[in-house]
This record gives sequence, structure tokens and C-alpha cells, in this order.
Amino acid sequence: WYTETIEAQHQAVAASPHMNLPLLLQVGGDDRIVDSSTSVSFHNRYQGEDKTLHIYDGFFHEIYNETQRDQPLNDLKIWLENR
Repeated sequence: WYTETIEAQHQAVAASPHMNLPLLLQVGGDDRIVDSSTSVSFHNRYQGEDKTLHIYDGFFHEIYNETQRDQPLNDLKIWLENR
């Protein structure tokens, strides 16, 4: 499944300039599984008008399972309510 995941990520990055759907990226700033700079690059390449990026410093990979998960959950709630 790893190679398929990597391939899907490459396809998403390549298609990002042509996408125009609402996009919310919530990223753990101290994630040791995923490099947060990849999410920043994807966000910057994404051409859709409705895009939001939140990087949570001190958070790891599973931002909704952190002790301070209220912040990303609240950001998600606000983002959904505004659509």
C-alpha cells in the first residue's frame, strides 16, 4: 500500500494547479511521519480560491488525538460552518 499511497500523492500534487474545490489542510508542525513542508507546497500550488492551511506547532501526526485537540477541532468546525 505504501507505493500506491506515494503514487497517489504525486498525482495529487501534479493535479493541484487544476483543482478548484474547498481545501482544508490541518498539519501537525512536529509530525514525524509526514513532512509538513509537503503540505505547505501543496497548498501553495493549489489554485482553488477556497483554501486554508493550519499548521499546529507542537502537534504530531494525529492532531485530533493531541491533548490540545480542541484547537484543530474548533478550526475544522468553523471551516465547515463557513461552507
